[in-house]
Amino acid sequence: MGMFDNMFAPAAPATPVTPGNLPDGSATPAPATPGTAANGAVPAAAPAEPATPDSPLDEFKTLWEDLPTDPNAAPDTPTVLDPAKLKEVITKADFTQVITPENLTAIAAGGEEAQAAFTASMNAVAQQVLLQATLAGNKMTEQAVAAAIAKQTESIPELIRTQSLSNNLVKANPIFSNPAAKPIMEALQSQLAVKNPTATPDELATMTQEFVVALGQQLVPAPEATPEGEVSLDWSKFA
Repeated sequence: MGMFDNMFAPAAPATPVTPGNLPDGSATPAPATPGTAANGAVPAAAPAEPATPDSPLDEFKTLWEDLPTDPNAAPDTPTVLDPAKLKEVITKADFTQVITPENLTAIAAGGEEAQAAFTASMNAVAQQVLLQATLAGNKMTEQAVAAAIAKQTESIPELIRTQSLSNNLVKANPIFSNPAAKPIMEALQSQLAVKNPTATPDELATMTQEFVVALGQQLVPAPEATPEGEVSLDWSKFA
């Protein structure tokens, strides 16, 4: 039975594996963490994308955006009358007060004198209506004219500033007065003045020229040096 002793002998208990050690004596690998390889090495970071160079036009990117409406601004047109309120005012008017007591007595008595008194009373009422209508119309016209004058007076400084800006630009570069470029420059000047209400004509002229220069830099291709050191333009980029 010697050769079969080991075959029928109970199996030896398995050696417990302690945390951090494998049966062959090697260490248990540490659990992987996000961004870390299984062997513990940290992978190299992906190369950062090249930053987009700032454009000279970035300074003017909000130039053509509309400004919010000022709730306190004076209206450009006269206020429309409310028919309901106008009717309320008219119904409170009493034009019969111009009828004299003598005419009322004559009308009550009847006869020819009543007819004359009635005619005189109707005429007096009509005259009073015309008088009040004329006064009301004159008052409304006065208010409308006063509002228009105030609006024009308010716009005078802006008109002077705009004219001064145009003069400064023409002095800086006569091409700005060329009929082909003038409408574009006027639109640009007007928008810059609206966006910068406190800027002086000289400051606005500088802004306008800076915008034109920045736009030109983006439209004209940048010169590139050739192997011989000569400068050339890549017109394919411009196209």
